[in-house]
Amino acid sequence: MMILIDEYDVGMSRPRRIDPELVAQARMVVVETGDVKQLRAAQSILLPALAHATLEQTAALLGVGRASVPRLQRRFREGLQSTRVARQWGGRRRARMTIEEEKAFLAPFGCPCACGRTSKPHRLALDS
Repeated sequence: MMILIDEYDVGMSRPRRIDPELVAQARMVVVETGDVKQLRAAQSILLPALAHATLEQTAALLGVGRASVPRLQRRFREGLQSTRVARQWGGRRRARMTIEEEKAFLAPFGCPCACGRTSKPHRLALDS
């Protein structure tokens, strides 16, 4: 027994939510921008909204992978928000000691730098 599936039947996927304001802003960006990244991000909004393209079709038209389309859409939405907070990746993520403890630990090795750190404390320990 063969079951034919209509090509427009999307099964149990969730329905699209299209923000008309976002589409209007994407249209403006397509007309005004000179940046390729912004253009792709705006097109990732417009193609599904206006042409009813799927993620796979949108990805093929933009020349990116399927997973990149939602990333481009998110990047476009975040680019419109003026209060966007940039990620902070700096810091001491793997620190086992506080800075004061590290200074006290490295002091016997004659650490030459003012912050109490050295790039090679084992070399200083072997030399002394």
